Amino acid sequence: MKRFLFIVLIIIGLYNLSGCELFVIKGKKIIIEDTITTDYSVNSPIGIVNLFISELNNNNVLAATELLAKDNKSLYSVNEKYDLTGDVSRLKRYINNDEITNQSISSSDNKYSIEIEVAYFKKIIFEVQEINKRFYITNYYNK
Repeated sequence: MKRFLFIVLIIIGLYNLSGCELFVIKGKKIIIEDTITTDYSVNSPIGIVNLFISELNNNNVLAATELLAKDNKSLYSVNEKYDLTGDVSRLKRYINNDEITNQSISSSDNKYSIEIEVAYFKKIIFEVQEINKRFYITNYYNK
């Protein structure tokens, strides 16, 4: 009787373990979890927009204004950056720490237009240009 109960418990335990997929085996490698890497750098158009939104989500509006530039490929002065903090704070409240649900990019004449969809219904368009081997946001607006 004890042997039968032991075998039944082993079969139930193996059945429960087989339904739980802790490891995904692809080829010869065991992969625990696939992660999507997000670019947060000034070296790519998408990266600068992700960095800008990350700074806004971290309540760092002054650092976010450092990533902005004028349309004529010149950088803002310190006073102009301070004047932009109100507009950038307004954009921060619009984004409201929501997750980015979609990104699309289009380019023409060294200008990149990146459309970001936040929380499935808020759309923001960022215009990005390369200045001194770094990318800067030259304009943004709600769609």
